[in-house]
Amino acid sequence: MSSDPLGWSGKDLDRIRMLGTIIAECAPELLPAVGRLRQRSLEPADRSRLEEALANALVEHGLTIDDEPTQRGLLIEDLLGWLDR
Repeated sequence: MSSDPLGWSGKDLDRIRMLGTIIAECAPELLPAVGRLRQRSLEPADRSRLEEALANALVEHGLTIDDEPTQRGLLIEDLLGWLDR
């Protein structure tokens, strides 16, 4: 049972924190959308913008020269999959 009042699991809360960190670095104008996600009031357009920002971060900073994901890339891929659920 989750102690979070909105029912987020500990792993989900960790993902939200990591999402906030990455978005702060690559698209800080989207930080309010991360807050809406945390409050479970994210609109589909916000979700799309967050996914696009993560995809850009993956391409720019999450792949090796051989297009293999780095550790950060794996984290971004996980966040993309989680957002898409």
